[in-house]
Amino acid sequence: AASVGGVVRERESMALFPPNSRIYIGNLASERTTSRELREIFGKHGALPMPPMIKRGFAFIQFHTAEEATKAIKSEQGTIIGGQAIFVKVAGDFSGPRRGGDEGGGGGGGAGGGDIDALVF
Repeated sequence: AASVGGVVRERESMALFPPNSRIYIGNLASERTTSRELREIFGKHGALPMPPMIKRGFAFIQFHTAEEATKAIKSEQGTIIGGQAIFVKVAGDFSGPRRGGDEGGGGGGGAGGGDIDALVF
């Protein structure tokens, strides 16, 4: 299926990058935020080898290094995007604030929830 292939390609591409080089952005006004806007905000901390992946209420951004990701987290924590203060952390780090569905575990369930969970790690 197309979605399964997309997940496989995503996992393969993630294997090319070092641990902790992917960030999670929570509390994102995704209906009012574009990929271009996220690239402009987070691209100043390092090159983004993949387009930001925006989902309902959150996004993932991949950097080349963990150092770039850490710099982005420290600099952009609490930044207002689309009228909301964002929460930023290393993707797959489950410490810190969580709301139902922020990382794909709640919400829709079924195969869709599983696809998102696979991308977090």
